[in-house]
Amino acid sequence: MNADGLDDLVAVSQATSSPSTLDVLLAYRDGGFSNGSLFPIVGPIFATESVALGDFNQDGRPDAVTATCSSGQSMWTGLMLGTEDGGFSLATVLDAGTYQGNRQILSGDFDNDGRLDFVMDAASLAVFMNAGDGGFVSTPALVGGGIQAGWGSVTRMTAADFNGDGCVDLAATSLGSNVTTWLSECDGGFGPAINSSCGYECAVLTAGDLNGDGLLDLATGGWAGQASVSILLGNGDGTFVLQPGNYPVGFQPLRILAGAFSHEDRIDLVVSSAGSPFLSVLVGEGDGGFEAPTALSTGRWGPPENLAKGDFNGDGRLDLVAAESGGFLVYFGK
Repeated sequence: MNADGLDDLVAVSQATSSPSTLDVLLAYRDGGFSNGSLFPIVGPIFATESVALGDFNQDGRPDAVTATCSSGQSMWTGLMLGTEDGGFSLATVLDAGTYQGNRQILSGDFDNDGRLDFVMDAASLAVFMNAGDGGFVSTPALVGGGIQAGWGSVTRMTAADFNGDGCVDLAATSLGSNVTTWLSECDGGFGPAINSSCGYECAVLTAGDLNGDGLLDLATGGWAGQASVSILLGNGDGTFVLQPGNYPVGFQPLRILAGAFSHEDRIDLVVSSAGSPFLSVLVGEGDGGFEAPTALSTGRWGPPENLAKGDFNGDGRLDLVAAESGGFLVYFGK
C-alpha cells in the first residue's frame, strides 16, 4: 500500500448502524503492523462483506472495490481510490442489483483491454467493466443468469485462466454437486456454463496448479455435515476431474487458500472451518496429492472468517494471515 516492498493488510470492518470501514495495517520488517488507519465506506451502507484490490485507475497505486448489502437487500459496490500515503478516498458508488449470494468480490481484466474490472456475486455473477476514466460501466454484464445448481446462489467463486488462452475465466460453487465454469470470450463476454462434478454440497473453492502439469486445478470443500476437502484436476479446457478420496479437515470448511508455503515448486492448501478452533494445513506432494493434515491453533476468538497470503516481513517466504472477529493472526513462513 505504501510502496515499501512489504505486503500490507487491508480488511473490511462490518457495521450495521454506522458506515463500515476499510482498515489498512502497514507491515514492518520486524513482522509487526501499524495500529491501522480507518477509511469510511460511504453509501447506502448496511454491511460491507468483502474487498478486492487492484490499480483500477492505472496511477500506480492500489485501489479497492467493496461489496456491500443495504438494509433493503440491494447490492452496492464502492470504488475507493488509493492515495500516496497508503490510504483511500471514495470515488463512486455503483448499484449491483438485488442481493442473492455471498457478497464476494474479485478483480480481473475480463475484457482483455489492459484495465482491471471486477466481478461480484449477486443474483447473478455481475461483471463491472472498467470504463477507462477512473470509473466503471454502470450496468454490469450478468454471467450465467444465476447459478441454478444447489441452492441457486453462489457460495464461493474464483477467477483464473482455466483453458490457457490468456483470458480470465470464472468458476463458482453453489452447495450443489458441481463446480460451474464459464470460459471468457476475451471481450467481456463468457461462454455457456460448464459443470464438473465435485462430490456432495461443494461450498468453498480455490484454484492452483496442484499437480505441476501447468494446468489449473481446483480444491473444494463441503458445508452441511462435511469435514473434508476434494481435489479436481484440470483438463485445460474448463472441465475438471474429481479425484478419488478426500482429505479430512475441520468441520464445515469456510475458506480454502492455495499457496507455496512449504516448497517453492509445490502448492499447499490451508483450510479454515466453522466448527473447528484450528486451521488445517495440507502440504502438497506435487502430483495432486497431499500429506496428512496438520493443525494450526487459532487462539481464543473462534474460527477465522477469511485467509490471505503475502510476504509481510520481507524475508522472501510466503506468510499466512487469518482474519477473526477479534483481529488478525499472522503465521510467518519458515
